[in-house]
Amino acid sequence: MSTMLRVLLTAGMMLGPVMLAVPAADVYTLTSGAVSMGFDVRTGEVVSLNVGGRELLARTSPPFWVRALTDPRTRESEALDWAMASSVSVDIGSSGDGEELTATYSGLRDGLSITVRWRACADSEGVVGSIEVDNASGRILEDIEFPFLVLTASPGNAPEKIHLFMPGGDGYVADREGLVTTPWHYRTYPGSASMQFMALYDDAGGVSLQCRDARARPKSFIAQYDADSDTVALRVQHHLPFVVDQGFASGPVCLVPCGPSWMSAAMSYRRWAREQWWAQAKTGESAIPQWLREGLLVLGAYVRPLGTGYHVVPYDEWDEIGRQWQQATGASSIAFLAVGWENKGYYTSPFYFPFYPSRDSITTFTSQARRAGFHVIAMVSGLKWMIEREAHTTQADAVPAFDGREAFEQIGRHVCVVGRDGRIVTAGPTTHWDGHYAYMCPAHDFTRSHWQTVARELASAGFAQCEFDQMNGGYCPPCYSTDHGHPPGYGTWIRESIADFIGATRQLGRQYYEDFSTSLEDPAEVLLPQLDAYMSRANHSTTWPAAGVGTRVVPAFAFVYHPLARAYLADVLFTQSADELASMARGFVAGAVPNCNMAWFSYVGQHPNSDIMPTPDRLAEPYLRMLAAITRMQSGPGLDYLSFGEMLWPDPLRLEPTAGIEPSAVTHSAWEVSDGRRAFFFANCSEHAVTFPYSFGVMGHKPKAGCVVGVSRNGQQVKHLPLADLGLITLEPYSTLMVEFANGAYE
Repeated sequence: MSTMLRVLLTAGMMLGPVMLAVPAADVYTLTSGAVSMGFDVRTGEVVSLNVGGRELLARTSPPFWVRALTDPRTRESEALDWAMASSVSVDIGSSGDGEELTATYSGLRDGLSITVRWRACADSEGVVGSIEVDNASGRILEDIEFPFLVLTASPGNAPEKIHLFMPGGDGYVADREGLVTTPWHYRTYPGSASMQFMALYDDAGGVSLQCRDARARPKSFIAQYDADSDTVALRVQHHLPFVVDQGFASGPVCLVPCGPSWMSAAMSYRRWAREQWWAQAKTGESAIPQWLREGLLVLGAYVRPLGTGYHVVPYDEWDEIGRQWQQATGASSIAFLAVGWENKGYYTSPFYFPFYPSRDSITTFTSQARRAGFHVIAMVSGLKWMIEREAHTTQADAVPAFDGREAFEQIGRHVCVVGRDGRIVTAGPTTHWDGHYAYMCPAHDFTRSHWQTVARELASAGFAQCEFDQMNGGYCPPCYSTDHGHPPGYGTWIRESIADFIGATRQLGRQYYEDFSTSLEDPAEVLLPQLDAYMSRANHSTTWPAAGVGTRVVPAFAFVYHPLARAYLADVLFTQSADELASMARGFVAGAVPNCNMAWFSYVGQHPNSDIMPTPDRLAEPYLRMLAAITRMQSGPGLDYLSFGEMLWPDPLRLEPTAGIEPSAVTHSAWEVSDGRRAFFFANCSEHAVTFPYSFGVMGHKPKAGCVVGVSRNGQQVKHLPLADLGLITLEPYSTLMVEFANGAYE
C-alpha cells in the first residue's frame, strides 16, 4: 500500500535553527534493527534519528543541499536550498525488501528535479538512503550534499566521551577537545580520505555514516562542530563532472549503529568493503612479491652528500650498513628507502634521469644490496611537476636550486592540471626541499609515457619498488582542460587514470626486475589492485593524517584491509624524544613494518666526518632496544599475524596511571590468521616495568577455561602454559609480548 502526499512550498521557506515541532501524524518512521529514522511526510525532512533507543538528531536536517549549480557561460554558481522547490511529493510504500520513503523535489530551477529515497531493508543493519538528480536545466551541477545530518555532541550523560572518527589516511579519531580546537574536519575521497565512512559515538555507542559506492566516485566527508549548539553536522559532498546537464545517482548511503569504538564502525564497513572489486585477493601475476611478506626493517638511505660536501656512506658500503642493522635488530631483511637519486635533486619531477651521480653508482648500491638479500625502494614524486626551487644548505643537508621555468613553459603548461578558472594549478613551496610546482594531468599522454620511463629506469637499475610519494592516498586536483582527453572537472577518470599508470608501472617494472613492486604514500582502498604496499602513518599521534590537538591516528585502514597490501611506517625520525618510542610501539601493534632513519640528523655536525657512519650504535640504547624488540617479534613468531593477518576488536587495555608511567606507555592489538589462531600483541615503550591484568576478550567472546597459550617475549618463544597460570601480565621496559591462542580456544 502506498500513500502520496503533495505539498506546495514557497521559494523562501528556510530550515529552522532548532528542532521543528512536527505533529506526530505527519511523521513517518523507518526502522531497521537498532536504527529508526523519522521523516516529515510533508517535506521529506529528517526529524528523528534514534539508534539503540537514544535520539541522536539535534535538529531537523535538510534532505539535501545543492552547493553549486553553475551557468556554463558566466561560470557563476548559485546554491539551492531544498526548500526552494515549488513542489514536493512524498511517496510512502514498500520496495522489494522493505519499507521505503521517496521524496521528489521539483521546480528548484527549470529542468531540475531531485529525488531522495530512504529504505529499511529486512536484512540491513541500518537505514539506507540515496539521491538522484534529473538535470535538464542547461546548467552544470557541480556539488550536491547528501545526507546532511545535524547530530547532538552530547547524546548521553557523559558529553566529554564524544568521539568523531574520520577516514583520513590510516584513520583518526577526534575527542571533544579535538572538536572544539578544530571544528571543521574535511577529507576528500580518493585522496586524504582512504575509505568511505565516518562515525560519531560516545561510551554508549552512536552511528556510522557509510557510503557504499562501488563506483568509488569523488566525494568529501565533512564533520562540522558548532560549539553554540553543541552539534556535529555529518555531511557527504558529492563532486560531479563539469558537464552541462550532467545528472547524478548516488550509491547507497547507510546509517548503521556503532559501538563505543571506531573498530565497531570499521567492522560493519569491512563486511561490505571486502566484497568489492578493489579488495579481491591478489594471485598469480598480481601476487605481492615474497620479499614484502618477510620480516622487514625499512632504513632511510640518503644517497647525496651532506651540506658540507662529505659523502657519508659510499655506494658500495650500504650493504654493510644493512648487515649491521640486521644483526642488531633481528630483521629478516632490510629495505632501503632511497632519497636523493634524482638528477636535479630531491623531488624534481619529472626530471629524474640520468641518475645522480651516475647510473653505475646507483646500480652498485642496488646490486650489492640485492646480493645481501636486501631491497631498495625509490621514493618518486608522484604527479608533481617541479617549476623552480631555491637552494637550501645546512651541515646535514644540501638541497640544490632548480630552475625549470623554460621546460615548464615549453612542455609542462600543456601537460599539467588546469583549474576551474582556466589557469594551471600550482602550489608550494611549503618546506626547504619543496619548490613551486604544478600537477601532471594523470590522463595526459605525457604522464603515461613518463611513468613508463620511470618503471623501466628504476627496475633495470635494480630498484625493487616504486613508492608513489607526494600524492597522498592517490590525490590529484580535478583538471578542467578540454584538451587532455578526459571529461572536465571531477570524475572517476582521475582515479582510473592513476590506477592505470600505477598498474602499468608495476607490470613494466617486472619485465626488468621480477620482484618489482609498487607502494603509495598514505593508503587508498580504490588503488589496492595496483599496490603491493603503502606508506602508513599509523604510528603518528596528533600529526597528519590526524588534525592536531585532541585528535589521534588509529589503524582503521589496516583493520579493514590489512591482508591486501603491506604497510610500512614513515617519519620515524629518532630525534631522541619520548614520542619516538611511543611512535614505534603504535606502528608495531598496527601491523606496520618498522622504520628507522638511523638517527641521521641527530648527530651530523656533532662529530667529525670520520665518525658519522649511520650504524646501530648511533641509536640511543632505549631506542635500539625498543626497535629490536619490535623487529624480532614481527620477523619471528608474530610474522603471520602482523604481515597479513586480520585485525580484531579486542577488549580495551585499562592501565591505571602510576608514578612515572602514563597509560599510553602500553599499546596492544589482536589479530587472527586464516587457520583460526589468534594472537595479542603488547608493547611497553616506557623505562619502567608495567604489570596489569587483561581479559583477552574479542568482541564480547572470552577464551575457554583451561585453554593453553603460547607466550613470546621480544621475538623469542618463552613457553606454553594454561591461560590461568599466566596471571598478571608483566612487560619489561622497552619490550614486546605476544600471547597466542590455538584455533578453537574461544567460546
